[in-house]
Amino acid sequence: MLAICDRIKGRGAPQAALVARNVTKRMFEYAISRQAATANPAQQLVARFIATPQSRTRVLSHDEIGAVLRNVYASDMGRAFKLALHLLAITMVRKSELIEAEWSELDLDAGIWRIPAERMKKEREHWVHLSAQAVAMFAELKTLSHSENT
Repeated sequence: MLAICDRIKGRGAPQAALVARNVTKRMFEYAISRQAATANPAQQLVARFIATPQSRTRVLSHDEIGAVLRNVYASDMGRAFKLALHLLAITMVRKSELIEAEWSELDLDAGIWRIPAERMKKEREHWVHLSAQAVAMFAELKTLSHSENT
């Protein structure tokens, strides 16, 4: 396991080496629980000696966000998916909050989306104030969802 991680690190990918160790460790834990293996070769390899986990807090620049959205709209994915990805970017809600949203939560006239407490991480109702652009996207999604159901 050490040799594998060293080879991955050697090509300049220490985070990938850490991921390889973690996946291998979980795989062997599963194999041991199923009596398909008796030892875990990744268990002895301490993660901090492979790489220091890095935060994923890098913020995309305006240009990068624009490039992502342009590529989304230029892709061949369905219109509803394009709108959903754009809504994620401009509302900053979690994917599950958007996917599980119900039309009754949205007041498009007032521009407010009330996400119920039971779907929120901190179990408190959350209000998302919608821009005119977000309201238009939700209105289009509603039209798309109703045309697919009829």
